[in-house]
Amino acid sequence: MSNGNASDLYLRHTDTSGASYVQCHRVWDADRLIAARQADARKANADVKDDPRAEPLPRNARVDLITREQYLATKKGASK
Repeated sequence: MSNGNASDLYLRHTDTSGASYVQCHRVWDADRLIAARQADARKANADVKDDPRAEPLPRNARVDLITREQYLATKKGASK
């Protein structure tokens, strides 16, 4: 997915509670951004697991690649 030209990448970010939001990212290296955001999600899940005050499982933090159409539909639904 990497190339020399910038492109738009659409991601759904979900936090440890399961709440999510979508974002458009202008990137030159999509694989690198996805890997970094997925590592952030894994770290967030691990950090919550180690916190004695944290809510019980499941640990829902994740990052998913979505289509432009899914991004636009979510943004349109959020603006109502």
